[in-house]
Amino acid sequence: MSCLLTNEKGEQLLDWLTQTPGSELIVRESEYIEGLINNLYGCYLLQVGWGRIFHMSEIKRSIRKRIVIEECFPLMGGTGKILAKSTNLPIISGSMDVVFLPHSLEFSVDPVQTLLEAKRVLIPGGYLILLGFNPWGLWSLSRMLHCCNSDMPWCGKFRSRNWVMNWLNMHGFQVEQYHDFMFLPLLKSRASLQRWQYFEAQLKFYLPMQGAAYVICAVKRASMIMPLPNIDNYGIIPVNI
Repeated sequence: MSCLLTNEKGEQLLDWLTQTPGSELIVRESEYIEGLINNLYGCYLLQVGWGRIFHMSEIKRSIRKRIVIEECFPLMGGTGKILAKSTNLPIISGSMDVVFLPHSLEFSVDPVQTLLEAKRVLIPGGYLILLGFNPWGLWSLSRMLHCCNSDMPWCGKFRSRNWVMNWLNMHGFQVEQYHDFMFLPLLKSRASLQRWQYFEAQLKFYLPMQGAAYVICAVKRASMIMPLPNIDNYGIIPVNI
């Protein structure tokens, strides 16, 4: 089922992200992402989506300018953001030092084109940071059991971490690190979720591939162009015909 970010879907997603367990996931993702970006340096960071959720308040010392592109109004939040499609970014090629895709693939009409656009706007040596929901995680299994595939964010098209990493490796990226989040059941009660956190380390040990979400950090490899030899420098070798 497709789940494009219309204004109605955006409102539903925002509502889920401000309640348990979505709010707990955002706290963990935000802390990790800000720590990751603070170790990167550059002039421009492009964030594609979720500007109202990921404020990036702690990255000013490492990134000079943050640009946010949104696909629907409810997630825009304040001013200074651009409304556009992730499959057709209004950004000059090779102009961004960092591109951040916070769960952008799940709700894109064409996830591969979204990745290609991110690659296009990145400079050689630039970084792509990507968040995704795990289709085989504990949360995804819970939503299948409860038949809530039409609700946000479960109606999105989830891509596994391995799928994304394989695509990146085949399209000129080198994956530098990845991390999984939330080895916990899909619980709407904050108290219940906190009680389960005592068992999270054990769940991660026994179910290492079942985290609810993941982050991938990859660098765009620079293309090596080999100059052609100057044929004028070569003499003519006589041969018998």
